[in-house]
Amino acid sequence: MSQLSYIGKYLNNPRAQTWVPNALSLVQAVLAPILASASDTFQARKPLLVGFTTISFIGAAIAPGSTNIYRLIAAQVLIGFGFSTVPLAYCVPSEILPRKWRPSKS
Repeated sequence: MSQLSYIGKYLNNPRAQTWVPNALSLVQAVLAPILASASDTFQARKPLLVGFTTISFIGAAIAPGSTNIYRLIAAQVLIGFGFSTVPLAYCVPSEILPRKWRPSKS
């Protein structure tokens, strides 16, 4: 947490510094269940993974150039979009292996 206080002081807003890590976690907590359900319903894991990872990449590109705390928080929100796709990554190995080679439930 010492780095977070340094960031808050450097960006001249120590009162808002707690939103830097929390923004990512909140986005992940809200979107992960929605994305998991949507990927099962629409069978669109790959487009969701690619799209949300791209949004996360944009956030990761914005964060280092932040000149105020609110830009950093916004970048963390964008990074949270990528983090929300983590549950989908667990399904990828099961889709790579053809169904006929998977163990059956019998």
